[in-house]
Amino acid sequence: MKKVPIGGTSAGCAVLSDYIFDAAKGSVTSVEALSHPYDTLVSVTKSFIAIPILKNVIADQHYAQRKRQGRHVSFMARMIKDLGVVSPKGIGVDEKTAVCIDELGNMKVFGKGTVYFLSAENLPEQCEVGKKLIWNNQQKAIRIISFQATKEGTLAFNLSA
Repeated sequence: MKKVPIGGTSAGCAVLSDYIFDAAKGSVTSVEALSHPYDTLVSVTKSFIAIPILKNVIADQHYAQRKRQGRHVSFMARMIKDLGVVSPKGIGVDEKTAVCIDELGNMKVFGKGTVYFLSAENLPEQCEVGKKLIWNNQQKAIRIISFQATKEGTLAFNLSA
């Protein structure tokens, strides 16, 4: 296998994950997505790019700056409910920040912001048309690990582990 770097920022980062928020009907805020996870603005599809190490992952960018945490969780809930993903994962990337993953799955975080890694630990209690998303499971619904970026690169963890 030839080692070729790939990358992207904003939408270029998003399309690298296995699932994407495709914004088919426009953007969505966290408040909108949490209040109505089946709003037409909440549109999650399989990416056209398949990178095995990013299987069942959905990425979101401009993360803290645009308060996208809630919509990211809604995307993950829809992956479970509608797309049959058993254990979805999320990668939230702040502006001016990059996650670099080597061929073994080792990750480093470069830049000025933070990267958030989310993994679903349980199923949502409520993800239905016309109802708000409820996903708490006694505060054990989603595990979140964050790493502050540095210009030298902060060692994160191995994504394949």
